[in-house]
This record gives sequence, structure tokens and C-alpha cells, in this order.
Amino acid sequence: MSIYRVGGYVRDKLLGITPHDCDYVVTGSSADEMLKLGYTQVGKSFPVFLHPKSKEEYALARTERKIASGHTGFITNSSKEVTLEQDLSRRDITINAIAEDAEGKIIDPFNGVQDLRDRIIRHVSPAFSEDPLRILRVARFAARFNFDVANETIELLTSMGINQDGLTLSRERILGELDKALSYKYSSQFFNILIKTKNLSVFFPNLAKAIGEQNQQKILISTLEQLQDIKTKYLVLAYILSISSLQQKINEFANDKQTLNLMKHAIPIFEFLAHTRDNNFTDEQLLDLLKQSNALRDNQQFALLLRLISELSNFQNEISRLNLEFLKELSLTLTQLDFSDLVNSTSLNQNIARAVYARQLLTINLVRTNYGI
Repeated sequence: MSIYRVGGYVRDKLLGITPHDCDYVVTGSSADEMLKLGYTQVGKSFPVFLHPKSKEEYALARTERKIASGHTGFITNSSKEVTLEQDLSRRDITINAIAEDAEGKIIDPFNGVQDLRDRIIRHVSPAFSEDPLRILRVARFAARFNFDVANETIELLTSMGINQDGLTLSRERILGELDKALSYKYSSQFFNILIKTKNLSVFFPNLAKAIGEQNQQKILISTLEQLQDIKTKYLVLAYILSISSLQQKINEFANDKQTLNLMKHAIPIFEFLAHTRDNNFTDEQLLDLLKQSNALRDNQQFALLLRLISELSNFQNEISRLNLEFLKELSLTLTQLDFSDLVNSTSLNQNIARAVYARQLLTINLVRTNYGI
């Protein structure tokens, strides 16, 4: 029985990054033997065990064989005869197929250490194409480490893109990879790889449609290169859909309520900013815009949203800081209006509602006159 550290722990250690969770591979053992040693089995599809004291994960070395389409269509073999190299060979990329033994010796059958030095992401074997999730993982690792992708891996990813292999993945898995990629400094690399390998239209068809023209691709990449805040990056995606009249498709990028609301509340603002030069927004439309953006219910959150959008104004000429200041002042003024006199002087609720609406429109007209909008 031999135990090895594997995967991300070893990779990060070699990169000089503080490793976090450590995964172990066990060779020459069995499930029964692990249980006798006090380990607790937690894996269902293949034998994974928790150490009796540290609770770290230990997996029996295994091989995999593809039997069905999709991310989970595999059968595994975790017999005692499976070697460390066989286990490493099923991994996606060479920099994740490095192991370390108990004495600290590096086992590197696929030259992952050299690829780390060369800052290259390279697939381990042709079996890579059996799991479409790996397309997104390569793009995400490129974003995380700002590595290049080997030419032969680009070719394989392109073949998978043309075959639309990624269509078998669940939306949840796709959005999980996107969210991680947007959290990295070099998130533009994620989209660069997907565009280059014809996979953007597979995973994000509406975004692909919106940036179909080459200059729009450059706008997306160059803008993401200059942003750090993950919320602002989500707003970039929403902005690109909005200027292509695809704003109803923002659920392509998220399924959690907080992120969806962020993008949903930003869309009316983007539409206003896009048409400000035409000066064709009526007072009624402005009031409706503020309601759609939740500005009158939560002015603090609206101010935060405007601040995030203002970061985009550094890179998008269509977004005017003056217009953002106008919206901020307008929402603040409207939320501070006092309607108590209307309640005291009007008996019917319908009349109160009309009077409130009229006062809001008058206020909008006064504020926009001050701003010349």
C-alpha cells in the first residue's frame, strides 16, 4: 500500500502558491482494507475515504472507461493492480497529473513540471475528449494562471467545439466554471479560449451571437482585461447582451438570484445610457426605468450598481459619467420626496396614487433640466 499527494496540491506547491485542500491517491489497497484501517467511505461512484483523524480525502487509484455521453458516463476500476501512472493518465491536463510521494519525491510521467515552467496547458491523452467539462476547465485554468494552451490541445478543443460536445453538460456545471473564471484576474483568457476553439456558441450562444463581429469580441476581451471586480464582469456580459437587444437572455450567465438581480436591474440603465444622446427618454420612461432598477425601494443598492457601472465607463464610450451622476441624483431626490400632505388632503387611494405619480414626474423634469438631459 502506497500513498501519494496528487493534483492541485502538488501543482500549486510547485508554482509557489500556498496549497489548500490536499487529495491523496492510494495504490495497492482495497476498500475492505481501507475500512479496516479506520477510514470512512464517502464516495459512491468510486471509492473515496476520509482519514480517521485529519478527515482528508483518500481515493483508491482507478482507471475510467467511457460508456455513455456526458460528464458522468464512465465506469471505473479501482482494483489493487491499478498503478499510480494509470491513475494519473485519466486526469485532464499535465499540470494536474503530477504526484508526490511520502518522501517528497515528484512523480511526473506526463512532463507536467516542464509545462508548469513553460506556462503551458496541455491535455494528458486523447481520452480528454471523453469529458466535455474539460473544455471549460482548460479555459478556466488558462484564466487562473494566465497560461497558454498547447497547439495540439487547441486542435482537440476545436474538434470538440465543432462536434458541440459541450451540449451534454448541465447548465449548473457550465455556470460553475464561468463563475470561477470571472473570479480570476485573467478572466478574459476564459473567453479567448472558448472563442478560439469554437466553443463559445456551444456554452453561451447568445453571447456568441452578440459578439459575432470581430470588433465586439475585442471589446469584450479588452474590457475584461481591465476589470477586477467579479460583479462588474457580470455587468459587462449583461451590457453586451443589452446593446444587441438580447437582454432577456441574461440567465445564460447565472442562475443565482443575487447575480441575476444585479444584471436585471442594470439592463434598464444600459438602455437609458445607449439612448441618452437621442434625448428621446420621456419623464415617464425615466420613472419606469428607476422602478425596474429597484432604485426607489433600495437606493443604497442602486448607488452601488451605478458605481459598478461607472467602472465600465472607463472602457465604454457610450457610458457617460454625467448621465450616471444624473441617475444617482434623480433616484436620491425621488426617494426623499415627502407625500404626507397628499395623504392628509386626498381621501381616495386612486387620487393619492395619481398625485404621487404627478409629483414624481415634476421632480424628474426639474432634475433633468438642471443636468441638461
